Formats: sequence, C-alpha cells, structure tokens
Amino acid sequence: MGFAIDNFIFADNDTGFLNKRFTHTGWKNANTLAVYDAAGAEYVVQQSAQPFINFSDVFAYNLFYNSIFASTGSLPPGVVSDFNAVYSALVARFNASGRVIRDFEVKLNNSNTLAIRMNYYATSAPASVFLAEALSAYTIQDGIIRLSGSLSINGNWNTRATQIGDFGTFFQGKSFKPDWVSSSVPGLNLGGLYRVDQPTAFVYGVVRKS
Repeated sequence: MGFAIDNFIFADNDTGFLNKRFTHTGWKNANTLAVYDAAGAEYVVQQSAQPFINFSDVFAYNLFYNSIFASTGSLPPGVVSDFNAVYSALVARFNASGRVIRDFEVKLNNSNTLAIRMNYYATSAPASVFLAEALSAYTIQDGIIRLSGSLSINGNWNTRATQIGDFGTFFQGKSFKPDWVSSSVPGLNLGGLYRVDQPTAFVYGVVRKS
C-alpha cells in the first residue's frame, strides 16, 4: 500500500523519489541527520538552495526533466551568468524590430538532438505566435553534452536572422555540463547547461518535462 505526492512515493516499507528508494533515516551524531537509500548510500540532511539529487539523475531526454525554459521573454531572476548579456541582446534586437520573445527553451528532443526554441510575436499582432527553432546533434560522454558545429534551422529562424544574429554561436560546437542553478530568489527550480570552456557562461531556466 502507498501513495504519492509531488513525485515522492510513500509505501509501507520505504519512500521513493526520482528513481531513488529511501529505506530509513538515522542520526550520524547529535547534530547530523542522514537518509539512506536501498543501496546503502547516505544523504546528509542539509538546508540548501539546490536539490540533493544529482541533476544528471533527473535531466535527460527520457528522464524527469528534458527542458530548460524561460517564460515571458525574460530569464529567471537572481542568477549571475555571462549568458544574461547574450540573451538580453537577443531580446533587445527583437524589441527593436517591433517583436517580442514570448518564451525561450533548450530541450533534449531525443537521445541525439537538442533543440533551441523561441516563440515570438509582433507587437501589432500578439495573437499570432511564431516558433524559431534550431536543432543540433549532440552526444553525451562522462556527463558532458557535446554539440555539433552546425545548426539545422527552421524557416522562422532564417526569417528572423537579423534579430537572432550570432545567438546560435553560443551553442554551436560547444560542450556543456548540466547542473542545478542557484538563485538569490528562493523557491525557483532552476537548471542550466554550463559551458565547459567558460563555466561562468551558462544557459538556464526553469526545468520541466516538455
């Protein structure tokens, strides 16, 4: 017998969360509480802005999260990344042309294709939303996502080439380490792709299954 709440599974003999099954808790010492999974691994209970589950255990095309998403055309607040300036410049170019980016997403479509997606509309016709999308082949080795050097773009990406500018070069041929992202604003469930060649430059957003 059991029940589930927000991906936690509560059963008679143990508790499960994101493919981990926790069997018991215990005090390591007078001040330290730990949780133990079915394999005997120990997780010290701490207060942290980031989840204690490794991001790689939940982020993949076929896992709990496969998408990093930013809504309303702006990145989540409270995060310092070199990507902020890159994205702000993209938004400014669209705005200058009388268009608005409604949302932005980086998604692992499947085991070998990553999508860079932005929905946008003209301020004169906000009900007509267009998708600009670029696809990149990728491989994963030792937890690192390696993108190919070329992007396959759709017609809207090509049409908006002036506004998109060199945005795609942030991704082309680069390698990224997926990980959680901390924000000074509490309560945000953020993940990101950290450039291996420039760890302070990471694309980030709310993680979700898309």
